[in-house]
Amino acid sequence: MLGDFFRSAGRSPSRQRLFRWMVVLHLAVLGMALLMLGASRSGRVFSILGDAHVLLGIVEGSILIGWRLAQWPKSQALEPLLLANLSSRAVMAGEQSVGIGQLVLLSLSGVPVLVLASALGWIDPASILLLPIQTLIWGSLVGFGLVVWAYESTSTRRVGERLVGGLMTAYFVLGGLAGEHTLGVLRTVPIVGEVIVDGIWLLHNHSPFAVIHRMESGDPTGWLSLVAIDAMGVGLIAVLLMRSAARLEPHYVERHYKPIGENATGKRGRIGDEPLSWWAVRRVGEYAGRVNLYLAGGTAVLYAAYLLLGEYWPSWLGQRIFWVFEQNGGVAMMTTILVILAAVPAAYQYGLWDSSKTDRCRRLETLLTTDLGGVDFERASWSASWSRGRGYFYSALLLWFAAGVSGRMDWMQVLTAMGAGWLLLILYFVIGFRQLAVTGGGTTVGFVLCVLIPLAVWGLFRMGAEQVAWLLPPGLIYLAGSRPVKPMEVGLVLMLLLAGGVWYLRRSLHQFDADIRRSFEADLLRSS
Repeated sequence: MLGDFFRSAGRSPSRQRLFRWMVVLHLAVLGMALLMLGASRSGRVFSILGDAHVLLGIVEGSILIGWRLAQWPKSQALEPLLLANLSSRAVMAGEQSVGIGQLVLLSLSGVPVLVLASALGWIDPASILLLPIQTLIWGSLVGFGLVVWAYESTSTRRVGERLVGGLMTAYFVLGGLAGEHTLGVLRTVPIVGEVIVDGIWLLHNHSPFAVIHRMESGDPTGWLSLVAIDAMGVGLIAVLLMRSAARLEPHYVERHYKPIGENATGKRGRIGDEPLSWWAVRRVGEYAGRVNLYLAGGTAVLYAAYLLLGEYWPSWLGQRIFWVFEQNGGVAMMTTILVILAAVPAAYQYGLWDSSKTDRCRRLETLLTTDLGGVDFERASWSASWSRGRGYFYSALLLWFAAGVSGRMDWMQVLTAMGAGWLLLILYFVIGFRQLAVTGGGTTVGFVLCVLIPLAVWGLFRMGAEQVAWLLPPGLIYLAGSRPVKPMEVGLVLMLLLAGGVWYLRRSLHQFDADIRRSFEADLLRSS
């Protein structure tokens, strides 16, 4: 039975395409890190490559395992498997094995880069196996953690969000405001103060990043600590595997057979004259990602307060975290990241995109019999994208305003950065919307826009190729925030990009009906 799951995954064009893109990203990031290390003659090769492997594992596990398995129960095509002479745990074990298998292959795809680094004498030969293991462990942990979170009941997720919200409030009050004085403040708490401080130091000193850095410094406890946290990670993965397998069938039943009134949470809103827009906004609100938004928004508020107060920032409050921001790009880097996060829903088209072609065909079979046209789909798509991403964009606006008032940026820079940020949203939406009509949406274009292009811009800036980097929207946002701009040159680039986006949107709307019907017929043939 397990072989059937692997054969099905191997025959899926969309999964093959996504896996190829992930291999390209993996090799590109490691290759770029190796080039930069060679150019800078840095001695921190092992720690930088180690950090890259852990971060790649988090991203790749989230996409290959977390995203795939979180979307799986949305399709009613899963029902025949659950009704067959198989337990739901066996069905889930098949998909879990496929996800882990893909992550293993992806982790090993970077071995040639590590072999080259070892041949140059930059890393120990043992690192060729050690570093991919970190990608596998931490990618699996994050991926299956997301799956378990998605499979839990609505009430459990609501309690979890409130708990995390409370912890984040404490973090921002203590960690953000107290800063480097946090440990001293915590020690004053009766009874539990020292326990909390010891726990913080334990987490800080035994994170995968900290352990990897200790190993490079020659700390004899580094290897033991790495084995310990890897073993702990494997244990947590086992727990997550069992929990997600146990929750598959109940989660499926809750999604498809629980009464609508029991599933409804919060205000349903007024449907009005645009039911497709109302439905798309409701759809993206199911997993709204509020925890990430709270984290980004809270950080932006604290950083904006620090910028506005400047030298009047109280000495008894912490400043070290803001110094870290300043050393890593400051307002320019923070706002660029926030705008890209705001553009993710527009690029991926969460509102109207279905994860399976079967569900997409079923939905379009109804929608295409109505009078809805390209403009209706465009409004619904934009409403859903803006509803999901606007919080990040508002956070960027707050930082730009604070930078302008505080004098960190002149107002021409602020206006240019705002224009570039809004332009990036429009361009990413237009490209994603066109992809929705032609192929039904998907992860490939979103992955290129939100991951590969920002990585390329970062690499170009690090290599000194700024004249090329600022021609891309993320590079233009960063450039405007980091140095004075030339209004004529920047204005010309903005106008050209905006004109191209408007033309592409008009063309997409004009051809939308024909494109989506052609795509629907092609998907129908593949599904039959």
